[in-house]
Amino acid sequence: MYVFDSGVNVVQLRTVRVDQMTEETAELVKELGRADAYKIALHNSISPVLAKERLLAAETVGRICRDDSVEGLYFFWNRFLESN
Repeated sequence: MYVFDSGVNVVQLRTVRVDQMTEETAELVKELGRADAYKIALHNSISPVLAKERLLAAETVGRICRDDSVEGLYFFWNRFLESN
């Protein structure tokens, strides 16, 4: 059982590494350009709640950034991580 920072509990295999999952989510956001929980859920065949938790976890470690606007909550690749 894994508990996200928000308190959401999920059952996962022992072989699943949270840091790897977070990195994969961030890379998918980079690939897509921008993503919301629904888009991540569709791509990974998971629930939107779990997709949002993965996005928030990737944001917490600084891999992606959020834009919370009237259009909804979208996440983008953190371009500050790229060196010139």
